[in-house]
Amino acid sequence: MKIEFTIPLRTVSEFNLSGEYWRKKSARHKKQRDIIKIYCQSKQVGESMLPCIVKMYRIAPRSLDYVNLVGSFKWIQDAVADQGRQRGRDRGHR
Repeated sequence: MKIEFTIPLRTVSEFNLSGEYWRKKSARHKKQRDIIKIYCQSKQVGESMLPCIVKMYRIAPRSLDYVNLVGSFKWIQDAVADQGRQRGRDRGHR
C-alpha cells in the first residue's frame, strides 16, 4: 500500500540559528510536530504500516548544503518516526 501526501511546512537551517532564543526554537519544533501529527492522523498512518519508507523533499527558492538540509529536517523526521509509537518506546525498536 502506498500513501503519499504533501505537508506545507516551513523548514529552517537549525545550525544557522544557534543564537536563536530557546522559546522561539521550541515553539517552531512544537508547531512542526503538531502539523505532522495532524496530517499523519488524517491519513491513518501508524505502527501497523511498518516497516515503511519515508521520503522527504524540500521545495524552496534557495538550496541548503547537505548538513543544513539534514538539520532542517531533524525535528520533522523525529515527528514522523513518533507516529503510532507508544510513548517511551525507542524509535530503533523492531
